[in-house]
Amino acid sequence: MEQTNLSLTLREQHKNLVGMIVKIKEQAAQDTPNAEEILKELEIFKESLLGHLNIETSEFYPQLLEKLSQSGKDIDKTKEFIGKMEGIASQVIAFFETYNNTQKINDNIDHFRTNLDKIIDILSIRIEAEEDFVFTDWEYLAM
Repeated sequence: MEQTNLSLTLREQHKNLVGMIVKIKEQAAQDTPNAEEILKELEIFKESLLGHLNIETSEFYPQLLEKLSQSGKDIDKTKEFIGKMEGIASQVIAFFETYNNTQKINDNIDHFRTNLDKIIDILSIRIEAEEDFVFTDWEYLAM
């Protein structure tokens, strides 16, 4: 992926991911949620999220660390941040593993809703942190 467009691509993916998770939340909030539809949307979301995370871990973060290092900036805080972001990804993946079939969603719809809200909060924090911190550094270094 071209370096100059990398942060723009990731920002656009963030918007798409947020739209997907909002759709899942809306479906889960219905009086009689359709677990099959929720699971289908969760699988689409999971695939999109994993693709996004792959770009971040295999392309974006290594290039960011290299650019920061080349510019003489301290990369320890960025490495710490990346570690925290990986922890967040693990929590989201655990959510997917917990609700990996319609029976688990149907049998635990109230817990599903609560845990989905937690995942939305976790992802919101990650997205805000990336866009306010690392993407800003990236765009500054690209100048």
